[in-house]
Amino acid sequence: MIHFICYLKKKKTDHYIVELLKEIFNCDIKEISNLIDEEKSLIKFENRILDDISEFQVELNIYCIDERRVEELKFNNNISLGIAISKNINEDIAVNDENICDNPYQWILIKQNSLFLVEEEEDDNNGITLNQNNRIEIPYNNSI
Repeated sequence: MIHFICYLKKKKTDHYIVELLKEIFNCDIKEISNLIDEEKSLIKFENRILDDISEFQVELNIYCIDERRVEELKFNNNISLGIAISKNINEDIAVNDENICDNPYQWILIKQNSLFLVEEEEDDNNGITLNQNNRIEIPYNNSI
């Protein structure tokens, strides 16, 4: 099973997430279900609200049982899936990748087909707020 995590700016309904994953993974809606649902499916997700005051309020966990489909779609890491999600919903996405971010408070911001290494602001919120003043652009090919 392959696990992806990305952070969204705004709350989305589970129905919205199912439709999003259907488009991205090019699969039938019956193949997707919420992590807590008992039904078997090839793609499970957890749409977890972190808070409602931070820049990135939602943690989206995606679990793919069909590793072959993930390879066919070239989802090599959180970044490649984050790019697909960002393009589909036309929204900035934050992801973490240990190969690029050596600090747990560093994030990769996916913003309109550009990638930036950004530090998280210090606060006591559960969500993520990024300090974009000191962002470093990452070449697209290096991140994939």
